[in-house]
Amino acid sequence: MKLLTFLAIAMFGATAAQAQLAPRNQLGITMGHVHLVVKDVDAQKRFWISEMGGTLVKNGPLELIQFPGVFIMLRQGDASGPPAGTILNHFGFTVKDMPGALAKWKEAGIKIDPTENPNEVYLNAPDGIRLEVYGEPALPTPVSMNHLHYSASDIPGIKAWYVKVFGANPGRRPCIACLSRPSMIEAGDMPGVNLSFGGSSTAQQPTKGRAIDHIGFDVSNLEAFVASLEAKGIKIDSPVRQVPNSNVKVAFLTDPYGTYIELTEGLEPRAAATASQSPQNSPQPTDRYATVNGLRLHYLDWGNPGRPPLIMLHGIGRLAHTFDHIAPRFTDRFHVMAVDMRGHGDSAWDPNAAYLVEDYTKDLEALVAQLQLRNLTLWGNSTGGRVVQVYAGLHPENVAALIVEDVGPERPKSIADGFARQVQQDARGWASEDELVAQLKTGNQGISDDQLRTYAHFGTKRGPDGRIIWKRDPNLAKGFVETELWQYVRKISSPTIYIIGGRSTIVPAEAQEQLKKTIKGVEIVTMPGLGHYPSQEKPEEFTAIVNGFLAKRRG
Repeated sequence: MKLLTFLAIAMFGATAAQAQLAPRNQLGITMGHVHLVVKDVDAQKRFWISEMGGTLVKNGPLELIQFPGVFIMLRQGDASGPPAGTILNHFGFTVKDMPGALAKWKEAGIKIDPTENPNEVYLNAPDGIRLEVYGEPALPTPVSMNHLHYSASDIPGIKAWYVKVFGANPGRRPCIACLSRPSMIEAGDMPGVNLSFGGSSTAQQPTKGRAIDHIGFDVSNLEAFVASLEAKGIKIDSPVRQVPNSNVKVAFLTDPYGTYIELTEGLEPRAAATASQSPQNSPQPTDRYATVNGLRLHYLDWGNPGRPPLIMLHGIGRLAHTFDHIAPRFTDRFHVMAVDMRGHGDSAWDPNAAYLVEDYTKDLEALVAQLQLRNLTLWGNSTGGRVVQVYAGLHPENVAALIVEDVGPERPKSIADGFARQVQQDARGWASEDELVAQLKTGNQGISDDQLRTYAHFGTKRGPDGRIIWKRDPNLAKGFVETELWQYVRKISSPTIYIIGGRSTIVPAEAQEQLKKTIKGVEIVTMPGLGHYPSQEKPEEFTAIVNGFLAKRRG
């Protein structure tokens, strides 16, 4: 696998915030996409998004999974076979935190094939697709495209063809796996990708119709480029055409060795098209893990460790990615982190079903101590809001500000019983992610489809029967019981705001009055017409309220 040079890292890091694909070469070409033909699109999405950290975006009718340097595109179908045995054997990614990534993949049950290099593995994705992954701590992003690996019987010929046709920069790179017998691999560098040409004693099969059906290069002026290829005598399988209802143009050709290639123009979504899902100028979180109270907890970290910490805790049954849409709005002032509480998301289940508010609080205490965090701003929704209230009461000296979203000190039995019924109803699972999202829409009016799909992507897994089920522990209901937390709330001394949905009945008027009498200077803001997740229903208005509260604290 290509070992990224510091120059390449610096070049990509300087442009990653402005553009998803790498800067183009002298011919106006950059790596575009890898197109997979798969049996189960949802299973592939789960692998590329939940496990590899991609982001689902759209360009008109085209659905893409976005990574630095490449898009993954999926088409449902019956491939004639896996990539093995074709000219394009596999492709590879680089990750920044290899130990953390390995732990995550093992927990997800992904089959991992090691090499003699402990910093390199092969992941077995669905449909027989093998992904080579190498760790590079200097990588400026959590994950990035790295290389395409060809198995060619004519290495000089295929290398010369890509140099001539696409302007690849010829060279060689070390075999990363070959520690005991170091060797070099013939290669060609393209913007965003290394083309690695491994040997084969026999001619390999074409890619078209296999699980890796084709690769794509994005071209700045497709019609002119295709005309130049035809002038060189290169056959174009499919002439330039416009993808309906989009700005994307496409054409197809096949290299002399059987690699099916799509040429695109305008594949990368415009900033306006992706802003609601993953703004290009917004920082993306890093997956991190910490073992506390004998349990391995997963949390998202948006960086800026030198700034005051802002810790976000989700509601019952939700997960850290609940805050993906709003956390980047605070990274300019805070070191933002969002935690998968025990039994949720990618955090471990408690073997004793210890899921009381106090149990979650013990994990927060241990995490804060382990990370040596001080001067906390805590933000919790629903059950997460109960946890931050308890922590603020137990550790008033370490809390700078408290944001509680649509929850108070009391949980009546009616709410507890409702969640237990929901767990039973959800036990059967769903046939597809789309089916789950459709169901979520009926009970979460006002929350965008993008947020619900993020919830479905990161919050679920495949059950033994192949159906989609929640990652969360069904025993969460055993700790979701009638609760009263006034003993902790009375000890809160930090600036505190409760933001309540106007349609929600979670914090009744009498509880609000008691809060005003109990916490000195408390603010209680009601957002008219909203439900239990006001930060998801009206994120701009919610952010404005929080910013106003924090500004007064600074003043």
